[in-house]
Amino acid sequence: MKFGLFCISGCIVIFACLSCKNAQHVSNQDYSYKKIAYDRFKDDTLFEFSPSNTYVLCSKKDDFAYLNPQYLNIFFVYNLKKKQIEYEDSISGATISWFSDHELQINIQKGIIVNKEDKGMYQLIYNIPDKTKKTLPLNNATN
Repeated sequence: MKFGLFCISGCIVIFACLSCKNAQHVSNQDYSYKKIAYDRFKDDTLFEFSPSNTYVLCSKKDDFAYLNPQYLNIFFVYNLKKKQIEYEDSISGATISWFSDHELQINIQKGIIVNKEDKGMYQLIYNIPDKTKKTLPLNNATN
């Protein structure tokens, strides 16, 4: 009877250790981009995953950015499969979001608007794998 109880207890300990090891492996996959973000931004980090979860956009969170239209938006894009930073930048007066699974939409507020037809915004689409930027016409740019 004691031997059976000992075997059951041993099996429980072994399965508990294996499940902890699996949980540790999963957390290590996430650890790299979270550690980089923490080192750069401390606890003030926003994480936004691409639609297919291939990339994660990590940016510095600032609750008072809306008070300064030329706020410096600091960010990087981390490739979860390759485990590396694919793109990083800091852009003044910008909002960054996902345009598609592999493209960022960057809306930028101009500093000085010189004519009344100018909406004061322009939009860049950054293709992460190709590392190319294209500017969309001003009339397509929205806030």
